[in-house]
Amino acid sequence: MRVLTVNAGSSTLKLSLLDGDEVVAKRLVETSRDGGSSGESESVEKALSSALEELETPEAVGHRVV
Repeated sequence: MRVLTVNAGSSTLKLSLLDGDEVVAKRLVETSRDGGSSGESESVEKALSSALEELETPEAVGHRVV
């Protein structure tokens, strides 16, 4: 089963695609610490969309919440 894990930090968004115990792919999206401008938000959105397009479609998604 392919699982996409998401770890949203204050300055990065980490994505990992797992297949069982194996890490199939990893992506890191840099984000702004200060909330950023609308231009930065669009840039992050584009980077995230690009990263997700590169990954295989997961069967489940998990998000780390602290």
